[in-house]
Amino acid sequence: GETLSKRWAPLRGTGDVAVVRQALDRLTYADVIWMPYEAHRVHRPFHDVSWYRGHITCGSIVFPHLPERVLRQYGHIQSIPPSPHDAFPVSGISDIHYQFLHYEDHLLEDVYRGPRMTIQGECVDDYLRWYHRISHPYLIPSDDRVANPVPRRVPRVDTVGSTSDGVGHVISYQGLFQGISERLQDLFDGGLVTHGTETGGLTQEALDMANLGVEGHRTGKPSYRHVYRRRGG
Repeated sequence: GETLSKRWAPLRGTGDVAVVRQALDRLTYADVIWMPYEAHRVHRPFHDVSWYRGHITCGSIVFPHLPERVLRQYGHIQSIPPSPHDAFPVSGISDIHYQFLHYEDHLLEDVYRGPRMTIQGECVDDYLRWYHRISHPYLIPSDDRVANPVPRRVPRVDTVGSTSDGVGHVISYQGLFQGISERLQDLFDGGLVTHGTETGGLTQEALDMANLGVEGHRTGKPSYRHVYRRRGG
């Protein structure tokens, strides 16, 4: 499988498509407009039919409409959705039309909609790990990204003091924790390490520890460590 955008050849005048793909791969969640129609609700109010869960048609083509897979577009926290193959059987065209006419009986239940987002792009804790495991989040294959990595910020380590005996130093690891966390996450995102394996488990443990260090600084409780040099002799 591959991303849909890779199945099409670029038109003339679009320039180097590799540059465009690199730019898309570098997008962060802060760059995404999760609710693009929210500013137009005065002219286009939200209707319950948007929560319809079932098949829709365009001529003879049948598409599944699964709002639980794009909850952030509805302003809700994204959870891990069930497999679309287990959602419901494909009916005939006439049955699909009849079901859509009675859409009130086929709306996504409130329990599966979840709570409203408090910040843009919000999702449950395990969603991103699940998404990177089952989807194709990057246009550029992982091997190419490893061979031509995007430059990353080098974490900064600050010496903030020293012990009274002059042997050890108290070092702030805020930048170091952040850098370690980003690089470990890159291993999962690039498919170099997978969940469910021994290596994946050890990498996840290290990632969790790095994230704890980052969170400690964000909450005003920085993590410090005494690093002692070995005495000669």
